[in-house]
Amino acid sequence: MDWKVSKKQWSWIKRLWIAGAVVIVVAGVLGGLRGCREKRLWDEMHEAGKALYRSGQFAEAEERFEASLNMSEDFFEPQDSRVFNSLYNLGLAHEAQGEYSVAKGLYERAITVGEQVFGADNPAILHPLCSLATLHYDDGKYRIAQSLFERSLAIQVEAADVERRHVAMTLNCLGLCFDAQSMDGEAELSYKRAITIYEEIGASHDPELVITLINLAGLYKEACLWSKAIPPYERAAAIQEQTLGLGHADLGTTLGNLAFLQHKLLEYHKAEDLYQRALQVLETSLGIEHPRVRSLVRNYTVLLRTMGRNEEAESLEARVSR
Repeated sequence: MDWKVSKKQWSWIKRLWIAGAVVIVVAGVLGGLRGCREKRLWDEMHEAGKALYRSGQFAEAEERFEASLNMSEDFFEPQDSRVFNSLYNLGLAHEAQGEYSVAKGLYERAITVGEQVFGADNPAILHPLCSLATLHYDDGKYRIAQSLFERSLAIQVEAADVERRHVAMTLNCLGLCFDAQSMDGEAELSYKRAITIYEEIGASHDPELVITLINLAGLYKEACLWSKAIPPYERAAAIQEQTLGLGHADLGTTLGNLAFLQHKLLEYHKAEDLYQRALQVLETSLGIEHPRVRSLVRNYTVLLRTMGRNEEAESLEARVSR
């Protein structure tokens, strides 16, 4: 069984970009004033949209961002940063409501305006670039997503004021794009570069590092490189134990992957110990009927039968199927 969690992790990464964007991008340069009153009206409307977005009231936030976009287009020049901010945050509100096609169009417009306002290589356009890339990835358009993330990476590498953590995140995203296209060598290189950055900036216990370690391990696992997959899974599990606790379901998932790998390497006793630990964690945290638990049990019973312990396998299967 493969519990590669790239899809779950991808959503987490996308939320992180969004959370940063609402705060950081809106705080960008304001230009082309045509009066204090117009600026104040736009600020009030946009701030209201931001507050509603943060509180999860996405439809109401959409209304405020739509109004702020209309104001920015009426009050200011077409190449004004307020047009850029309104377009991008309106896109976020539509995406949060599942209106992905609308969001894509708004992100594309924000990129175009941002290029005119800030320049094609300015870090200000990173957020709409990455948000657009994630939507293309989710649509299965991996080559387009790859191209957008590559452009983002090039901007980040050249910019002096971009956090290296964000560079690592983009490299992880690129790795996912390469992985989805079976470009294993490129994916491996991207993941390893991201891991190196996390290590260099002292983020050796951060959730983002765990994500990249698991994605690298999953890449090896899918290629049947069992021995190579074990070290990144073990490292991820050690971090999860320290940061999430011994009873967290994500740790149980990683332990299940390690059990599977030891099983494949014919290390049956190591595999059994790991299956038992994973089962205890997942059954306690998720319940016996959860799909992850059932998948783990299927693999564990295969191991038990391989070891000639058919009765134990049948007993475990019966417990799960009650």
